[in-house]
Amino acid sequence: MTGNGTELKKKVLFHLLKGQSEGELVKAGEKVADFLQDEEQLKSGVFSAFISHIQKGDDVIVVSGGLDLYIQPWCEKHVVKFISTELEFIDGVATGMLKGENCIREEKKRRVEAKIDFNQF
Repeated sequence: MTGNGTELKKKVLFHLLKGQSEGELVKAGEKVADFLQDEEQLKSGVFSAFISHIQKGDDVIVVSGGLDLYIQPWCEKHVVKFISTELEFIDGVATGMLKGENCIREEKKRRVEAKIDFNQF
């Protein structure tokens, strides 16, 4: 185990999601995104700052180790870009494996640096 939860995450995803239909998992992800939408009120200060940046026209990118299955629909509702951990599908069926690396720590940093040209700022 790497000490960062990645190995445990991989095992859980494999056992829970392997063989599941992509369509069903996308629907489930949308339900999770709706639930997270409701939970935002619990973190109103953070969410208010998030909305403020969007309203000012700032470029907002959510970077998360969470699965794209729920991060993507949540971000689409708020019209922001995202970088997240992805689940692998082959022929519309979940393999239970991650597509690429878990988007945490150094991998998160690598993805952000690959996507954002910091010389623009």
